[in-house]
Amino acid sequence: MLRLKAALRDLGAESYIEFSGRKGWHLWVFFRPHAPNTAARRAGRDLLKRAGLEGVEVFPKQDRVSRDRPGSLIKLPLGIHQATGRRCTFASDSGETLPEQLGLLCRMRTIAPAHLTGALGLRSSRPTRSRPTAPDGTPAGATPGMMKPCVETLIREGTAQGYRNRAGFLIATEMRRIGAGRATAAGVLSAWNTRNRLPLLAPELAAVLASAYRPGDRYEFGCHWTGLLAEIMPEFCVGRRCCLYLDVLFEMSGCRESRERSGE
Repeated sequence: MLRLKAALRDLGAESYIEFSGRKGWHLWVFFRPHAPNTAARRAGRDLLKRAGLEGVEVFPKQDRVSRDRPGSLIKLPLGIHQATGRRCTFASDSGETLPEQLGLLCRMRTIAPAHLTGALGLRSSRPTRSRPTAPDGTPAGATPGMMKPCVETLIREGTAQGYRNRAGFLIATEMRRIGAGRATAAGVLSAWNTRNRLPLLAPELAAVLASAYRPGDRYEFGCHWTGLLAEIMPEFCVGRRCCLYLDVLFEMSGCRESRERSGE
């Protein structure tokens, strides 16, 4: 366990020891933004190999999951073991329970998946795909009715002063693109606004929403950020190889092209 923790620290990743609630131990690494199962598993296996460890489980245990097949589960930190009734707590390198568990959980250091896989020298095994875009970088044709991961992260994290209006417009246009009504978009904007370093005033928020839902106009942002968004959005990007939205867009475009070629 300590060898693995040292190997992670050498790569710039902090990890945290947790008592399993029974007789084992977990070593947690917290990613931000989230890491695809495949990337997390490849990194975990490579780290175990570097540390000379065998027979250690890596979670997630499946490359792909779904609502019907959620895969192997693991208790979240501070959960209670169902067999022993003991709580899973974070511990020091010597195995002693650390104080202020909730406070510690709030202060966990995270690492970007791309940083860890890059430090390990891992690259995606998937081939590079060219995805159709309009001249301005906006994805061309039909787009999937799912929110882009970068915008999801932006909503959760909030925005610094100076970028709020532009970021709010991005969120609102994304809500409109996936088919959300104006009232739903207003609720999302309000929740995002509470996370901003300095929330926008109600009239400003209303103006952003009105601009995004202006009749007849429907703008969609692509991945080629410009202006103020170019200064903040890269930190929320999961990377083109890890972006589920782009994968779905590519598959939709590929299927459409196949149908056109077959005359359907």
